[in-house]
This record gives sequence, structure tokens and C-alpha cells, in this order.
Amino acid sequence: MIRFGGMLCFLGLVFVTLGAASGNEPQTVAESSGFTRTSRHEEVLDFCAKLAQRAPNRVRIAELGRSEEGRSIPLVILADPPIADAAAARASRKPAVFVQANIHAGEVDGKEAVLMLARDLALSADAPLLKEWILLIAPDVNPDGNERMSNTNRRQQNGPTLVGTRGNSRGLDLNRDYVKLETAEVRALVRAYRDWNPAIVIDMHTTN
Repeated sequence: MIRFGGMLCFLGLVFVTLGAASGNEPQTVAESSGFTRTSRHEEVLDFCAKLAQRAPNRVRIAELGRSEEGRSIPLVILADPPIADAAAARASRKPAVFVQANIHAGEVDGKEAVLMLARDLALSADAPLLKEWILLIAPDVNPDGNERMSNTNRRQQNGPTLVGTRGNSRGLDLNRDYVKLETAEVRALVRAYRDWNPAIVIDMHTTN
């Protein structure tokens, strides 16, 4: 169940942590390009792998599932001490927060922001949030749509020039598939919701 008080507590801990975590490496594609580019899927996977190497005491990387075209959908698991899977999360009795981004792969702000969030929390000198909560981040829920980058997608959006598509490889809107479960990507999300039973789910989108 989502509780408003729990959300406020979670967000407050995020802000406290991020205040002491600026300037950490690795950098996202958005940061390294001066916010003129967004990550390709392989760049997302590379960033996640580097983060796990830099912060093995807080980060584990799992696979949420596979896209329609077979791309791995990463799940970044942050906790202190580290948590490897849903069974370990249940044993810890800590509440989980699930943050997903790029379900509409033209709306790229969330994808870049959650990678920065994961880094800043993982590499912060003091991350009280990760002692009280388990943070699950799915930065690229729609990797097939992400790879269909073009300068004609979401032209009304104020950058970057190249972004992905709203739909997945079959042209289906993943954010409209929670009932029929026609897509591999949303079936993977629903399995994660069931297995991890998060107290809070945050879905990142971008306006025009």
C-alpha cells in the first residue's frame, strides 16, 4: 500500500543524501554531453555495471526481464547492506521503493535522472535512506523504443535532438498494457511488482 507519509519520508531522505553527493563519477551520457544527448541502451547497461563495480557495498544489478527484441532490462538494487533479490528483501523487512523510467522512450529525462540518483546514493559518504529502504531502479523499461532514436520523435520537446519512440518494437504503448499484458516488457514489470511488493512505485514521464 502506498502511504503519503511514507512517500514524504522517502523523498526527505533522498534530498538529505543528494545534498552531499554531487560531482561523483561515473557520469551519465546526459552529463558528459552537456545535456545534449541521451543514453543508448548499451550505455545504460555500461553505466549500471560501472556503478556496481564502484559501490559493491550498496549496489547489485539484476535483470528485470527481456524486451520483445531480446534486450536485457536492468534493475539496479540499492541497499545498505546490499540486497541481491526479492527473497533477501523480504527477510530484511525493509520497505521497497520501485522507480521506473523510459516506459515512453521519447521521454528521456527520467532515464537520465534515475541513473544520477542511483550514483549519488550509491557513492554518497552517508546514505541513511539505504539503511531504511530498498531502492529498486529500472532506468530503461522500453529499451527497444529507446534504440529507435530519431530527430523526428517528439519534435515539440525541448531537446535532446535524438530520442526514442513512445511505443515498443511492436508500436505498443507499454503504459497502456497493464491489463492485457501483451508485451514482454510490462509482463516483466508486473512480475517485479509481485515479487518485490514495493510500498511505493514512482513512474517517470516527461511533459512537452
